[in-house]
Amino acid sequence: MKYRNSRWFLVLISIVIAFLLSPDLWIYMVQGHEGDSFYTLIGFQRAGLILITIIFSYLLLFLGTSKSHFLYNLKTEIIFQKYTLPLIDLFGAFGLLYLFVWLSPQVYYFYYYFIFNDLPLQIIIKDGPSIDEIWALFALDESQTLSQHGQGFWGRTLVTQIALYRLVIYTTFQEVK
Repeated sequence: MKYRNSRWFLVLISIVIAFLLSPDLWIYMVQGHEGDSFYTLIGFQRAGLILITIIFSYLLLFLGTSKSHFLYNLKTEIIFQKYTLPLIDLFGAFGLLYLFVWLSPQVYYFYYYFIFNDLPLQIIIKDGPSIDEIWALFALDESQTLSQHGQGFWGRTLVTQIALYRLVIYTTFQEVK
């Protein structure tokens, strides 16, 4: 029972559940993303990019779990916890996804800067994405890039985390009280 309260467990199980609930992602994984810059890299360069993605994504998901943990451990009225807190948690998740989508291109650009000698050192972050662009990520359509499919999947995973935290950890904790 103790493992269910672990943030590591919540991150892992939310990834698994979001993946199982995303058959559209499976299709795009099999079809590939022809022309994506990932496919221009060689073995160790791809491995480095995958490692950066794993670290950055885990940070996003751990922050999402920590956000939920903080919110549900606030001393508030029961009515607030039942109805308002899940909405605040959801808006917080969208905020994290927004920051991830907005800032991650700079992280990846720095990686490409180190592996390719001809790239100039520059800041590539511009205006943040629109709310419509964030919503579109959840759809995972075929016109999106590999990066956008990944961002959409992490958005789905953040929402899965909220549901898991609410239904498994928080509800179980309330029943034990």
